[in-house]
Amino acid sequence: TQNIAYSTDGGKTFSYYDQNPVIKNIHESNRDPKVVWDKVSKQWIMSLYMDKDNDFGLFGSSDLKKWEYLSTISLKGVAECPGFEALPVDGDTSKMKWLLFGANGNYVVGAFDGKKFTPETAVQVGDYGKNFYAGQTWSNAPNGECILIAWMPTKPYPGMPFEQQMTFPTEISLKTTPAGVRVFR
Repeated sequence: TQNIAYSTDGGKTFSYYDQNPVIKNIHESNRDPKVVWDKVSKQWIMSLYMDKDNDFGLFGSSDLKKWEYLSTISLKGVAECPGFEALPVDGDTSKMKWLLFGANGNYVVGAFDGKKFTPETAVQVGDYGKNFYAGQTWSNAPNGECILIAWMPTKPYPGMPFEQQMTFPTEISLKTTPAGVRVFR
């Protein structure tokens, strides 16, 4: 289920919303919500891994309390930890596209009409390394950049006295290439 906890003291303590869950269980252990504001449709958009095949659900809300199912998209070879962000293409805010990616970093770029996401690319490889998983973004950076950080899961690091860490935060953007619009970090 998807639930709300909120703070009224700057994050020192949290209380659970008394009408949780705001989204009931849909299938198995649907999880990993990512919520962003869509200024075009003037609503909060939640992307949610549905834990069914390679499905991601999109939900909309005007108040973060009442959520409406919008649509489902399936991305071959992609699961868990979705990210869903509106980004300008080539830095031009009049040419916005949506980026949908999963835990392995693989992604599609497309259009979102406030209800349905329509991919305009095939699934693209987002990272070629062995230690990138469950990337998370935040888009409230000082100049509006979209910043991504990922988990480097348990893998052997020869000669290192540790395992697991986070990647360096990177700015992600969309740029036009001869092959179409692609993500750059």
